[in-house]
Amino acid sequence: MSDNIELCVIDISKKRNSEDKDWRQECENLIQAFSTLGFCLVRGAENYSPDLALSLAKWFFALEEEQKFKLATKGFNRSNKNVYRGYFPVQPGHLSCKEGFEAGHPKQGSENKNNDNPLLEETPFPNIQGMESECVWFKEEYDKVRTSLNYVADTLMEMIAFAGGAPTDYFYEMFHADTPLSTHRIIRYPVRTQEIPAAAILPGGGIISTGAHADSGFLTILETFGQPGLELQIDGEWRNILPCPGLLVVNIGEQLARMSRGRFKATIHRVMDIGRDRYSMPFFYEPYCDSNINFTIPKSLLLKKDIPENEEEYKPFASFLLKKLGIYAEYADLTANLPAWMLDKYLSHDNGIPECWAKQKGEVIDGN
Repeated sequence: MSDNIELCVIDISKKRNSEDKDWRQECENLIQAFSTLGFCLVRGAENYSPDLALSLAKWFFALEEEQKFKLATKGFNRSNKNVYRGYFPVQPGHLSCKEGFEAGHPKQGSENKNNDNPLLEETPFPNIQGMESECVWFKEEYDKVRTSLNYVADTLMEMIAFAGGAPTDYFYEMFHADTPLSTHRIIRYPVRTQEIPAAAILPGGGIISTGAHADSGFLTILETFGQPGLELQIDGEWRNILPCPGLLVVNIGEQLARMSRGRFKATIHRVMDIGRDRYSMPFFYEPYCDSNINFTIPKSLLLKKDIPENEEEYKPFASFLLKKLGIYAEYADLTANLPAWMLDKYLSHDNGIPECWAKQKGEVIDGN
């Protein structure tokens, strides 16, 4: 059985003022948390209700299979046009066992004028005859929750900037100069009762719902709804995060870890089967497609040996993202459905962006 681990709690409701000692302390605590475990807990999310978030997840996953599959991505429903956003089903026999629905920024679709970039496609929300008012409720409240989680992520990035002695808008352009690729997802992990691959069954009898992985982009803001099941790999040992009702779990993604030159930890984690349906709501905070990721967090936060001599070579975020997403079963067919210009721009040449942790280690995340 894994030991428990206690995470630092960051209060983002404190006054954002450089003269306020409590605010400065919260910023220092955040840097310490990201530099050690790569995880922390957050309180003080503005206009956020975990009860509302849970009601959204339960409403969606209670829909009929046919209703959900109308929203499925092209990889699971060939008659659909949506490639990146929408529903993905449980895939029996795979290491991971989950179904999910994910949405992009509300402006996506309307700003994708030529309709030729699937990463910016409009999210297909439920539109069910006889349930019109419920569907409107779901979409409107889903967008409101997303706004609250995005606020948390914006605030944490401002805190990193402040702690490094930089202007608080140090990272602002990456996430606001164009439509960001941030993903707002709800997940249901059903109890595994059949077709469980051997790799998902641990020696002690525990069963994996999502295999060991590091998140992709900058930050993950995660609502666990007070449920257990999330484990971190610390010094080679698996440790439980205790249920934390009323608090959001936050962790570092691989891209931000690289921009910190390794000071921030993109900690490996996994999800375990808890013997009943488990719900979660992660918000993956990511910049816009062509934002340049070839720069670092404020240099005062880096060790002297890690300060680069120059950061002139342009490296777009979409190249990093597309190189990684294929390790997950829900994105296995993504690149096959991208237009030729995207493959040429982001994937056809060596842009100096290294492979993700899983590919470097040869780890299987979702395979069967």
